Amino acid sequence: MEIDYNKLATEVHAENVKKGFYDKEPERSMTLLLVVSELMEMIEADRIDNKITASGKIIANKLFNGNVDDCPPLFKEVFKKSIKDTIEDEAADVIIRLLDYAGWQGIDLTHKEDVNICAASEDLAENIWVIITLINEHRINNKPSIYSILRNCDYAFRIILNIDTWKHVELKRKYNALRPQKNGKKY
Repeated sequence: MEIDYNKLATEVHAENVKKGFYDKEPERSMTLLLVVSELMEMIEADRIDNKITASGKIIANKLFNGNVDDCPPLFKEVFKKSIKDTIEDEAADVIIRLLDYAGWQGIDLTHKEDVNICAASEDLAENIWVIITLINEHRINNKPSIYSILRNCDYAFRIILNIDTWKHVELKRKYNALRPQKNGKKY
């Protein structure tokens, strides 16, 4: 599946502007730190083995293929019970935050400087640590690119966790659209 990262980044950022996340201009470091916080939530979900169950996968596929406009309250409740706070959900949050950051900063995600350094080991924590290191290096000197960080996240999540990252990103975007301003958070 070919993904238009720039289009997704623009859409995700526009959704977050509409949700009020940019009413006050955030600090660049805080925005990147929120990506790291999602990575930590992934680790916590892994620690407690909070993965989507077999029946949850069936439900996720039905939600993914369904139209959320048909019954938003039902979608929201089913998502909360079957998907919310799972490792798959947290992986989607990581990707969404990276896309939002790219959209906000106007970062071009079309170049193919794709350095896959993650998933050299099957250890999720080791790969998350590598991703956090990449994020910090980007914060300091804008290298590596957000594109490379995004691709490393997707690669690690698919290889280690066997997650259909982009399906979960779309499900989480549908869920977030039904949530209150700033998703009920302060920032």
